[in-house]
Amino acid sequence: MPCDSALDAVWWLSMVDTLPTTEPADCEELLDRPFEMLTNDEWGQLRQLVTA
Repeated sequence: MPCDSALDAVWWLSMVDTLPTTEPADCEELLDRPFEMLTNDEWGQLRQLVTA
């Protein structure tokens, strides 16, 4: 992903999750992540929380 600065590049690299989590993330954690970093499963979790 192209970055405008070295600071942006470091931020993006820090957002990479090297180990998948075994438990689902809570709503607050998902909302704090950049939308483009969410997986399809995480989007589904958010949809379920909103419609519940």
